[in-house]
Amino acid sequence: KMLPAAVQDRGARRIVGCLALAYALALLPTSLLPAELGLTGSTFSVVAIALGLMYIAAAIQFLRDESTLTARRLLWVSLVYLPVWLLALVVDHWQMLK
Repeated sequence: KMLPAAVQDRGARRIVGCLALAYALALLPTSLLPAELGLTGSTFSVVAIALGLMYIAAAIQFLRDESTLTARRLLWVSLVYLPVWLLALVVDHWQMLK
């Protein structure tokens, strides 16, 4: 369980959703750094933006409704995000080297 879930004050609990959204928003430009540095091409950028928007959407849902369902959805999005992002990074970089 997330630590603030035990707190009864709605304002104190809302901070978890705000942090999830803030980290998701910070992740989007950070995930585009390999493309900005010239390590990947446009295919990776499209995949990274799509994954980032998916992550932001899940974080917004969690912020609006801090329930077990939205928390699990956010968890699953985060579990899918990294392997797909890394796969896109490797495949696109490999295609650039050909």
